[in-house]
Amino acid sequence: MIYDGAMRAKGLTLLLFGAALFFAPATVWAQDDEEEELDEGELDGGDEDFDEEGDGDASFDDGGQRDHDSLRFDAHLMVGYYAELGIGVRLDIPIVSNGLIDGPDDDLSITLGAEVMYIYYETFEGIGVYPLLAFQWNFYLSESWSIFPEIGVTLLFSSNREVWFDTFIAPHAMFGVRWHFSERNALFVRAGWPHGVQLGVTF
Repeated sequence: MIYDGAMRAKGLTLLLFGAALFFAPATVWAQDDEEEELDEGELDGGDEDFDEEGDGDASFDDGGQRDHDSLRFDAHLMVGYYAELGIGVRLDIPIVSNGLIDGPDDDLSITLGAEVMYIYYETFEGIGVYPLLAFQWNFYLSESWSIFPEIGVTLLFSSNREVWFDTFIAPHAMFGVRWHFSERNALFVRAGWPHGVQLGVTF
């Protein structure tokens, strides 16, 4: 029963992840096309918001896109598919700061981290650790919103192997949304396989 439920959840997660990879670039391209429709008069009027030295939002470059060279950290809570409850941390390292495709404001990062969770299911319980390594592709829809699919690998180390899974390696696939409430900070929700649902803050 546990295995069948996990396989169904895994299949649904991979389907959602594939749809996210398909629609995310199209969404950002559409927004980029709308921005290009602004005439030069509107663009010139926006220049008045900057001072004589041209200083603006420090999180954006001269082309109006975000600065993607900075490291990102996050801390989060998680609820897993097997009734796991845990906490985790991540470090995102930009490796293609200018993005993989022309037009959209995007970047590619390596994300690494781990979750420590308490596992409880009917007759067994224990502590487990999920270290992971993945690629994260970020699409910035506006100053306030961004989306990001992830794909990589994760491990599971369990403290009670007699009643829980042995140590194993598994595919990692997640999709998330960030709400940027400052230049450095954002709230996010991220869901996928095998980590379940995560809520956290980026800083």
